[in-house]
Amino acid sequence: MASRNFGLMAVAAVVCLGGCTCERIGEEPAQIHDSQTASVVKHATGFEFPEKVDEFVRVDVHNFDNSGQDLSATYNKIALAAVATVYVYPRRGQGLHPHFKETFEGIVADRPGAVASEQKTVELEQRGSMHTAYYGYFEVEETGIKKVSEIYLFELDDYFVKYRITYAAGMRSDAEKAISEFMKNLTWPARS
Repeated sequence: MASRNFGLMAVAAVVCLGGCTCERIGEEPAQIHDSQTASVVKHATGFEFPEKVDEFVRVDVHNFDNSGQDLSATYNKIALAAVATVYVYPRRGQGLHPHFKETFEGIVADRPGAVASEQKTVELEQRGSMHTAYYGYFEVEETGIKKVSEIYLFELDDYFVKYRITYAAGMRSDAEKAISEFMKNLTWPARS
């Protein structure tokens, strides 16, 4: 019985770490109920969100519009109390840096006591091509747990690809390796 309670507490901790997956103020996403059990959820761009990426397990998928152009998939890694949400959505004429700045500052402002730290550019190799992202992270204490939340924003054709990864600050060294593997192994669609 004790191990079952521990498992439930671990799941509750991961859910609390993830917070709300909807970051667009005033928009409540429509959940894609039939895709929750699908082995692969496909986005209009060709992105595929499998049930599992390394040790991260897909737990949620949201469609933010009726056309299927604006989608997020959330993955959890219970052992690290880590939550990774990947958003793919149209750029709508926005530039990478201005959108990153707006997004990052908005997320930090929504979390009382959040302390923004490093912001820089990083690269990710996907299918033999290098993709540059703006990256930033912040630390915040919520529900008595000190957390780190990382944000990566890439461009892919007419879309943004945003990774938002949150984990307990005490797990940082283990989380960095797991995040790197997750981002590398969630394969982007092939481009011609």
